[in-house]
Order: sequence, then C-alpha cells, then structure tokens
Amino acid sequence: DSEEEEEDDDGPVPLAPPRPPMDKAARRSERRRLHKARSNAFEALHLDRLPCAELYEKSYMHKSVVTHTLVSTACAFIVTASDDGQIKFWKIMPGEVQFVKTYQAHLGPLASLSKSVDERQLCSASSNDRFVKVFDIAAFDMSCMIKPDFVPSASAWIRSHHDSKLARDWIAVADRDAGAVHIFDPTAEEQNVAVVQFHSAPVTALAYSVSRHCIISVDTKGMIEYWTTEPDSQDFVAPKPGGPDSIVKFQYKMETDLFELAKSKTQAWGLACSPKGDQFAITCANGMVLVFRFDTGKLRRKYDESLERVAELVAKGESVCDGIDAVDMGRRIALEKGYLKGVAQGSASPPVAIFDESGTFLVLPTIVGVKLVNIETNATRKVLGKLESSERFTSASLFQGVPDRDYQMQRALGKVDASAMGSGKRSTGPSAEVEPIIVCAAHDKERFYLFTRREPVEESASYASGGGRDVFNEKPQAGRGGAGGLTSRAVQGVTRVLARQATLHTTLGDIVLALFPDETPRTVENFATLASRGYYENVIFHRVIKGFMVQTGDPKGDGTGGQSMWGGHFEDEIDTRKLRHDRPYTLSMANSGPHTNGSQFFITTVPTSWLDGKHSVFGRVVRGADVVASIEKVKVDDTDKPLDPIRILSVDTSPVAP
Repeated sequence: DSEEEEEDDDGPVPLAPPRPPMDKAARRSERRRLHKARSNAFEALHLDRLPCAELYEKSYMHKSVVTHTLVSTACAFIVTASDDGQIKFWKIMPGEVQFVKTYQAHLGPLASLSKSVDERQLCSASSNDRFVKVFDIAAFDMSCMIKPDFVPSASAWIRSHHDSKLARDWIAVADRDAGAVHIFDPTAEEQNVAVVQFHSAPVTALAYSVSRHCIISVDTKGMIEYWTTEPDSQDFVAPKPGGPDSIVKFQYKMETDLFELAKSKTQAWGLACSPKGDQFAITCANGMVLVFRFDTGKLRRKYDESLERVAELVAKGESVCDGIDAVDMGRRIALEKGYLKGVAQGSASPPVAIFDESGTFLVLPTIVGVKLVNIETNATRKVLGKLESSERFTSASLFQGVPDRDYQMQRALGKVDASAMGSGKRSTGPSAEVEPIIVCAAHDKERFYLFTRREPVEESASYASGGGRDVFNEKPQAGRGGAGGLTSRAVQGVTRVLARQATLHTTLGDIVLALFPDETPRTVENFATLASRGYYENVIFHRVIKGFMVQTGDPKGDGTGGQSMWGGHFEDEIDTRKLRHDRPYTLSMANSGPHTNGSQFFITTVPTSWLDGKHSVFGRVVRGADVVASIEKVKVDDTDKPLDPIRILSVDTSPVAP
C-alpha cells in the first residue's frame, strides 16, 4: 500500500488535551501581552498623525511673553495668550496659519485658558483683574463676561448632563484662595449655578472626562477627587460604584493610587484626560508625570522628568537624550532652573502633558524637547525640538485635523487658481489630509512655535521677501533681543514706500484714486497690499445706494467677508481736521464698529458728514467720477445688490501721486 493509504488506516486523530486554566494573574499578563502586540501593530498609524520634524517649522510673535496656547480642531483655530493679557486668534490653513484678531482680554497674565467640549468656545480667567471671559472661537469674538466674587485660577468646561441633547455647557472655576469650585452657566441670566466643596485646599488643576461625565480635580495638598452630577438633578456628588451605569470600580480611595501626590507632598501643575476618558495624566510640581486608569484609580505609568533626575544622569556621565552633548545639556540645566523658578512664582506656564487623539501617545514638553511617549509600550518614540537649545518649550497643544481652505486668501497669496474659488467645498486632494501641528510656547519668549511633519525651509537672505521661519509680525520691544525682537535687517525689511495712486479697473470703466498715505498709512498699506496680491480681482460691488455710495471689497460678495492684509481687523485712522466726508467721491473704509476695518471700502456719491469720526477716509476719486455715477444708477434688489454684477477686474497702484 502507499503511504497515504497507511495514514488513512490510522483512523481519526484525538484532539489535543485542553490547556490548564490560567489563574487571574496569568490571564491579566496574557491580556497585556496581546494588547501590547496590537499597540505595536498600530503604532506607525498613530505616529503618521503626529508631527515628526525635529525642528519647528514656523514661529509667530506676541508683543509680550507667550504663556498659553490652545487648539480648536473643530474650528481649525489656534488661540494664544501672553503675559500682558492679550489673546490672539490664528486660522489654520493648508501649510500655514493666518493671524485673525487680537483681544486685550485682561489686565495681566492669564491664570487659565480652556476650551468647551465641542471646541467652539473658550474661557480665559485672570487673577489680576478677577474676570472670566468667554469667547466664540469661530467668530473670534467675546460672547460673555463673568465677574466672580473670588480670585479665579484653574478652569474647565463641563456639561450639565451626560446626555448631550439635554446638556448645557458650564464652566468650572476654582477659587485661588479656598477649596471651592464655582460652576457658571455663561448663557443664563443667573450665571451662578453651584459651589462645589470637595476640597479643603485650593484647587490647582481641573479636567472633565466627557465619556464618563465626571470632573477630576486636584488641590495643593495633592488630593485627587472625582465628582459628577446626579442623573435627574444638578447636584454634584462623588460617583458611586456597583451599579450597571457606574463609572468607577472602587468603593474606597484606599483601594486606589489616588493618594500618590499627597504621599509625595507635591501638587498638580496640569491635568489632562484622554479622549476616551479611560485614563488621565497629571503633571506634578516635583517633575513627575503620572498616568492613572480612570475606572480603578490605579497608577499606570510614572515618568520622571525632574531636574534632579537629569542632574543625576549627567553626574553619572550617562546620556539624557541622544544628540545632546554635555555642554549643551549644561546650558539647558541652567535655563531649566530659571524656568522652574518662574513657574513656582506664577510668571511662567508649566509643562503640562496632553494626550493625542488615540490616547496612545503623551505629548510632553521637557528639558530636552517635546517628547512623544507611547504609553502602551512605555517608550519615547520621538523628541521634537531637541536641536533647539535656546528654547525651553512649554504649554503644548495638539491639532490633528484638516485645515480650512480660504480660497480668496489662498488666491491672494498666489497659492490657488481662480477655478478653485467659489466652490464652497473642502479640497479632496492632498490638502484635505490631516496636517498635525503641535503648538508650543517657550520660556521667556514672545513667540509660539509650530511643529509639523515638515522641516523648516532654509533661511532667506531677506526678511522683506518673507523668508525665514521666525515671522516678524509685531514691532520690536525695547529691551528684548533674540528671537523675540527684530534685528536691524528685519526692520529694514518692513520699511515700504506706500502707494499714492490707485486705479480700479471695473467692468464699467476705470476709476483713478488719490490715496493719502501720510494721514492714513496703515489703511493705505492694507489697501495697496491686498491690491498687489490680487485680492480684489473679480470682486463685485455688492451694495449700491443711489444718492449715498457704492461699496465693494468683500470676496464673499454679500458684505459679511473680507480680511485685512494682516488677517482679521485693524484699527481706525480718523482725523476729521484733515479728512472728512465733506464732498462726493470720497474713498473710505467700511466697518461694523470701531476698529473693525478689513478689506471692504466704499466711494460716496454725495457729501456724507454723518460718517465723520466713524469711518477712515483714505482717498478721493480724481478721474472716473462718471464711472462711479454709472455704478450708482444700476438696478438693485431689496438688499441693494446690483441685479447685473459689476466687478473689479484688477487694481493698479503707484507711489507717484496722480
């Protein structure tokens, strides 16, 4: 017989004996092994959605030291704050950010800056002026102001109910001098909702876990507390274990590691919840970063980023980070001592750890740079900015979304053709891909820094041509040097010869304008710069009122759009002693109130003295008044918009007066 026939004669083979049952510890070990294997398999995918460049790509300025950064992925905005109380809004666009608006929000440094659950609102709190202010991020405008009867410090947005359909957005604000946390409803007539007293000492850090509908708070004694609202009331209570809807698995805190800070006699500098709510990270004053499991309160990871640990490694001759030599590390240690002193005094922002969108990675600003730490494998996978030895990065925020494409602005900058305009849709090509950005402040720097997946371009020989990664978008500050101040080369680069003449080429003919750069330099610079970029090309006259004026300059064509050359608005330039609306064919800026100039302008057809003191006059029509008169006579609809569009074809400017 053949070999196969012999095997068939053997009959069926008995099953292998069952594996012996594993005990609890063995099962836990096996689950961890399988979880770690899955984490390793997906690590590359998570890293692809995080910045990877070793150097920051761009930096932008404030007038004073930047202390806080915040990112709204939902609105594609960056919000930054400085120690002079200013808040700036920046729009994230493909490959760049554009400045939008500045607010003098407070009279001094901010105590906290936090965003709502849907990332469409933010609140800023200041211990100096004792105000809490609420802003609409997408509209970059202040929507509410709260004046508490205590000194505000840490803050966090929470929801009134676990069900998002029933929930209202509330703000939890800690009292700097007591253990109370005050709850405010910024949209209600009676803003005070409740006073929560779970702590006997002032609260230094707050965070809200959306999925668990639970607030985590830490006080100066290191005590960590969980608290939430009752399902059918607005009373705040500690979560209870045991039920089917219970969010915790412990009955007593003695079963947890939540006394870790108290035992170490330290306090929290910062607190962050993972997106899934299953873990939270506390950045401590002693340099430790602790990662806890939410449901059990057990300590999962502990990272020692203290100066003492670094000094110990240096003393032993061990490397703290690859690529950093002993001399460089000595400079960093000296810088770190000054930085930690500033944090202790409240003049510098602490290096708070945050989670990425997957909850797998921690983004952690340290003495050697911004670390990307895989919590699952307990390994540092990347250190961003380790070659930037003069910056001690702090206050990190993470954007992992798709930037908005403003076609009009992109076209004005020469980055998209006219065929892309007006579609009203996001691009489906490479520009629609996620562009991860880590936004950081740095100790004692008037700048914030952007880490992306792109390395910076080579430094240009001329700042005037827009080269260089450090953008000089502010005037120099006396006594400030380094990256925060302007060099003489940069100052020379921003000196311009302003236009004194402009010609609007319209579909009905040419209009020649005399401009007044001596009286209104910023207004003329804005108009001429936008014109040179092609910003006004193909823009319609969207508002025509016979016996009053003709208005244009809005790329949207409905009177609601347009930005200045700097992004957002700029201040008025009004001098009624020299320039008034005292004659027809006066060129003036349109606005929606004081200091809200953008790109829109109008030409009067009669004297309009009631506009004096409200709008910036920056030119007059010297030729082409008949064209303006022709535009004034066209038929319009109920909104004063011409039935047959009249467009600006192009705008020419000249430094020579007409």
